[in-house]
Amino acid sequence: MTENNIIGAAAVSKAGHDKDRSYIIIEADKGFVWLCDGKKRKFELPKKKSIKHIRILKHGDADFAGRVLSNSITDEEIKYFLRHLEVMDV
Repeated sequence: MTENNIIGAAAVSKAGHDKDRSYIIIEADKGFVWLCDGKKRKFELPKKKSIKHIRILKHGDADFAGRVLSNSITDEEIKYFLRHLEVMDV
């Protein structure tokens, strides 16, 4: 899986004080990803985390990933995506 393939994907933290928290991957580079959830970690200030400390749940669609790459997504849209994902996983 290439680093650009995972941008826009939903992920869950496997380790750290944020264990089991859901995020969206907004950037990836050299074994690290930058994550946001739209609440505590806003799009403008993402969390840097090692890729081995996350579990990728679902890839976003091409439109969603494109909006993440072009920085035209809002925190509200990220929260909606994660909330919708959690409902579907139940």
